[in-house]
Order: sequence, then structure tokens, then C-alpha cells
Amino acid sequence: MRIAVISMQSLTAVNRSGFQQLSKLSQVDLYIPRRLKLLGGRFKSNDDWSDKGYRLIEFELNVFSPLVYLSFDLLWKIFKTRSEVDCMVCDFEPGTFLALILRIFCITYKIKVVSVAIDDQRYGISFKDLLVRPRFLIRNIVKRFFFMGMSSKFCSVRACSPRAIENYRALGINSKFIPLGYSSELFYYERSASCGVLKIGMLGRIVKEKGAHLLIEALGISSLEDFVLVIDDFTEYGDSYRDELLALINRYSLNNKVEFVSPKHNEMGHLIRSLDVIVMPSVSTDVWQEQYGRIAVEAMACGKPVIASSCGSLPYIVDDFGLIFPEGSIADLKEILESLPSFLDQFDGPSAAKFALKHYSDYKQAKLLQEIVQGVSYMKPKDTCPELLLVLPTQGSCSHSMTIYGNQIKEATDSSYETEIYVWQDTGFFRNSLTARLHKYIFSPFKVKRHSPRIQHITDQSYAHFFNENAKTNILTVHDINPIVCHLEKLSKSVKPPFLFYYVSRYFKKFDHIITPTYTTKKYLINLLNISPDSITVVSNAVDEDKYLGLEDKFDGINILLIGSALYKNCIASFEAIVNFAAKSDSAITIHWVVSEKLDSQMVTYFRDRNCKVVLEIYTDLERYKLIKLYRASSVLLFPSLVEGFGYPIIEALRNRLPVITSDQGAMEEIAGMHCILVNPLSVIDIERGLTKFFNSNVEIVLDEIERGYEYSLKFNNENFKRDILAIYDRVGAIGE
Repeated sequence: MRIAVISMQSLTAVNRSGFQQLSKLSQVDLYIPRRLKLLGGRFKSNDDWSDKGYRLIEFELNVFSPLVYLSFDLLWKIFKTRSEVDCMVCDFEPGTFLALILRIFCITYKIKVVSVAIDDQRYGISFKDLLVRPRFLIRNIVKRFFFMGMSSKFCSVRACSPRAIENYRALGINSKFIPLGYSSELFYYERSASCGVLKIGMLGRIVKEKGAHLLIEALGISSLEDFVLVIDDFTEYGDSYRDELLALINRYSLNNKVEFVSPKHNEMGHLIRSLDVIVMPSVSTDVWQEQYGRIAVEAMACGKPVIASSCGSLPYIVDDFGLIFPEGSIADLKEILESLPSFLDQFDGPSAAKFALKHYSDYKQAKLLQEIVQGVSYMKPKDTCPELLLVLPTQGSCSHSMTIYGNQIKEATDSSYETEIYVWQDTGFFRNSLTARLHKYIFSPFKVKRHSPRIQHITDQSYAHFFNENAKTNILTVHDINPIVCHLEKLSKSVKPPFLFYYVSRYFKKFDHIITPTYTTKKYLINLLNISPDSITVVSNAVDEDKYLGLEDKFDGINILLIGSALYKNCIASFEAIVNFAAKSDSAITIHWVVSEKLDSQMVTYFRDRNCKVVLEIYTDLERYKLIKLYRASSVLLFPSLVEGFGYPIIEALRNRLPVITSDQGAMEEIAGMHCILVNPLSVIDIERGLTKFFNSNVEIVLDEIERGYEYSLKFNNENFKRDILAIYDRVGAIGE
């Protein structure tokens, strides 16, 4: 098989190692530009002509803009070899004019094409962008035009970060992960003796978004003494940032603790092996997040731990082989740096190297490319027949728990089924407008029905109207029917029935099988919607194991965590119980209230009107690591909801060793088991009793119950979830056959 690879980034030789490995499996023609225009107007040329197994071909770019990229020279060279090429790999951003032209070329001459995407920017179109960032709005419109053909079945798309995968799926483009492979010849594990001085490395580009100033400040205020900071020589970078870094080094008297290096890439492996740890304190900007983090992968390959910020893809890449801190937080970075000596004593370098070799090496990249190339067939029928079709709402159009569930379903089925994914997105210039509703309830269901899968699984009950008559078996996950329950039991502010949810729920009976997370939801389906109990299976949701470390310190005083602001979350009763409890307590009390949207003035001014001593902290759209920090730093979770489908906060709190006070009814009682304090959610006095009982309990009893609750929470894990989901697929799918 002959593969033509067009790669802009392979102008730099370090980015060719994956194609060098691919050339051992197939014949590879690697096309690279003769020169590229860099920031500042400088040009870069090819730096390595050595024979690496592939055939290296240069082409001249006529337009250097990354959005347009045009080369008549490349098109002519590709045209001359069109009859010899079996597949084309476009190793540059697919949302460019050149990528569109090459896709059209492949369609015309019936050549397979694979697009490899690195950019992880969102391509949404919103009214806010029109007002605030019109330049990016225009860019997104142009890019979405250039994406034409990417959703065709002869075109396979692979992305290098989870965020990029999510963004492409939101556009209806099915994408899977492929690593930017590191050279396994240069980066490998080698046991080395410690020199007695802690050697901390920060390598790669030294620009402000990489956060070098944060690392220098954290080291400057830390209690570490015997250390050396090995940092890339930044003489070629902008003067202003260079001067800022030099000023920080002088301010904290670190001149004799900073070592500047300027290694070539073939020397990087040796340099990393001489260090103890690599730090990547990257910080997001309006237009950039850490897309991949090659240095992190190379460090792991050498058996070195990585301290990384929560920016972009870094937590995903680092996995369990390092420490993650909130991006921009000098205090958290300082704390982690001071804990390094004990952490390094326990770090398993060989396991990190094995993990990197298995998942991120150039061999893995080449193997995946080979499998992709062999699996892409030209012009499959428009109506496809995958084994499994998952219908997921895109992140941001659903609750946090729905997003977690969708991701867990994807992971559970990825290796067991030939899977396609349809991601619904809220399109249009005006979100939550009439156009968005028309898209969700009228147009999108027809897109799903173009598929004829063996099994179709809709992972959110709000999309039950996507029911597909062409699927042999239809499965629906119903997390809850809270809108109907709230209306019937008068828990909602509105006296009007939830017409759209009632409309969607009419489709529930059509499904071959329904999955619910609790027996409470199953009971509601049977009693309120007359669903047959034989068609419902309860599969408990899984709670991900959180990998954010260094966040265990408790807040001072009494700190009560509340999550959610919907009326059925029972916040007013919680507040009244806390205020009554505070009146009888001498301790300082703080409420940490996590909400998903801005609150109305009535809720915000509640404590001012009561003139009480309780402090209220409100957190809106909290990032995951910050929520975990609250779980670990609070005294107790107060969660007396009136109705829930599952109650993720209960298990998440127990998993993070946080005691829980919750309702003695419905899903809350079912999920809590014997490991939470149960109260009557309709009684402020009983909620106050629960708080008093907890804070007056014997410390040893509380600690013992915390450990029991943690052990109990472990049964809500991904392995059990995957086993139960696949068992349903096998059983229900066989009946469908």
C-alpha cells in the first residue's frame, strides 16, 4: 500500500518519527513545505534530509496563511501520482482551504483520505461572538465551510486531544484519538542515581501561556532549598517576557539555582533522564489551551513524573503519572513542589515509561494510522449500518452528570463494538431560541434515521424522540423524569405542565429496552408512564476516580457544601436549617454553594435579609478540579433534595471522604444506603437535627463512617458499569436479532 502524507509540522524533523515507523509497514511519500512562515515574520526551512525510510518530497507554498494554505506545486505533484496512491493522510488542520481542495481531489479520483487534527478550538457560532469577538466568529464560519466532506464515510478523522474530539463530534464529525508519537529511540527509561539536588525541568517554548513565571514565583516562595531549575534558554523569544522572567529570577535571588539549556531534539531524551521532574504550568488564553503536551509524554517515556496544570489536555495526558494543580494557582503549585521529595520516593518510573510506550509512542501512532488507512473504504452508502450507534448530547447542552454518563458509555463500548456516535449540538446564532428548538425536535431526528444500526442507544431521555425505526434494537437511558414528578407533586414554580417533556416521554414505550440508574426512577416509569417493568433494567451510574492531588486541606471552621439551585434541590429549606443551626453554634459557619447558572436576586440576598452570621460563597460553572477541592475541603455535604434520578453528589462526596446529609426518600435514600445521615427534606427542623447530630458526633465514629462510606462508593465504578451495559447490549441485541 502506498500512502501520501502531507504534513506541515513535519518540516521539523522531530515530528516525523511516527511516519518513520509507518514506512516500516507501508510505502510512504512524505510531502513537507519547503519553508513555513513563523510568528514574527521569520521563515523556517527543512532541518533534516537523512534517510528515515520514507520518501521525502518538498513543495512550495503559494499562500502561507494557516487558514488558507495554498500550494499549486503540491497539487501538481499529487496529481501526477494519483494512480499510484492508495490513501492520503492530511497531517494538518482540516479546517483549511488546502485540506478542502485535497478532500475534493480524493473524492474525484477515489482515493481514501485520513485527516489528522491538532487544533482544539471550538467552532460554535453564537450571538455573543458577533458582539465580543467578531474576528473569531468569521473564522469559525469560514472553517465550518472548509470542513465540508469530513463527515463523509470515505474520510476518517483523528484528533490529538479529547477536547478536539468533542468539538468535531459537536459538528457531526465522528473522530477518535491518535497520539502525536514521540521517538521511542530517543525517549526511554534508564535507571539513574540521584545527585542529592532536586532537578526540576521546564522545557519547550518559553512564552507567557506556558507559565514559566508561575513556576519561578512558586519556587521563589517555597521552602525548597536544594534544587536546580533547568529551563530552556529563552534568548530567541520576545524581549518583554524574557525581561519579566529575568526580573523574577533576580527578585527571588534564584540566579544560582537556575540553569539555562538549549538542547537539540536528539539530546532531549538524555536531558530529561538527568532530571527528577518536569513541570508544565500552562495557562489558558481566550484562543489557546494546551492541545497535547508532547513534553509530558516524553518525560513519562523517560520514567519521570510530570507536574502539570489543569490547562487543556494535560490532565488527560498525564493520567496517574504526575500531579495536577489548578491552572494559574501559584499557591497550589508551591504546595506540590514542597511535597516532591516524598512523592518522588513513591513514584513508579518503569510503569510510567511502559504506559507512554503503549499509548503515545511513534509505533502506536504508526499502528493506528495503518489500521485507519486499511479500515477506510471509499464511498460507503449514505445510510450506514454500524453495529452500535450512540446518540449523545454535546457538552454544554446538558447537565454535568449527563456528560459524565455519555463519556462512560463511549469508553465502555469502544473496544467491544463497531461504534458510530451522533452528537446533538445546539446550533444557530441564538441559543435556546426557536431555531435551536426546531433543530432539536424536528431536523436532528431525521439525521439519526439515516443510520441503520444493529443497536441504537440514546443516552439522555430528553432525546427519546430520536427513536430510530431503522435500528434493529433501540435502547434508551432514562436518568429521571423530574419535570413530570415536579409538576404532578407541585414541586415546580410553573403551574403549566412540561409540554415538551411530556411530548418526548410519549416515545419511551417504543423502545425495546430502558436503562435507569435507580429503582426509584424505574418505579416512576412504571407508575406514572405505564412502562412495562420487564423492559426496564437498573444499572447504577459510575463515579470516575478523581486524579487531582494536593487538594486535601480542610477549610477552617464549619463548612457546609450545597450543590444545585433548582427548586427541587430544596435550597431554601437547607438555608433555613443552617441559619437555625448557626444561631445555636459558636463556630464560624460558611456555606459553599455550587450552582450551574447565575442566581436571581432573591436567592443571593437571602442572608442579608436574615442578618445572620453565616457566610455564603457562591460558585458558578465550577471546573471539575475545583469541585473536587470543595468536596475534600468541606466539613459535610447537605443534599436534602425533594426528587433525584440518581444523586451523583452523594457518591462523589463519599468517594472524596466527605460525610453526607441527604433525604430519607426516593433515589437519595436508595443511593445513600447506610452511610449517610437521612433527614425529612420537607422538615426544616429535621434537616437542622441532621446537622446537629453530625457536628455533635464522636470524632472516631465519624472517621470510621467516612471510611465505610468510601469503601461503599467504590462499587460505583467503571468496571461494574461496563459489565452491566455490555450485558444488556448482548441480551437485548440478541433478542432484536
